Amino acid sequence: MISNVAVDSGVFKLGYASANTSARIATEYAFGLNWYLSANVKWQVDYARTFFTGGAGPTPKLPQDRPDEGLFETQLQIAF
Repeated sequence: MISNVAVDSGVFKLGYASANTSARIATEYAFGLNWYLSANVKWQVDYARTFFTGGAGPTPKLPQDRPDEGLFETQLQIAF
């Protein structure tokens, strides 16, 4: 799955968010696996990686990107 969020520039111009600390664009790539151990037991594993544009510069004139973030999660579900 791929998802993307782009923040309107008006948010920064009106002062609702700071261009120094808030990313302008976030793009996430994610995938997951499900394993059905029986009719009542499911185990799932998911991984997501998010890439940011902006949000880590010392000033708006020196933009830098926030570091990428990764998430790994797992779930064991019984009697679903």
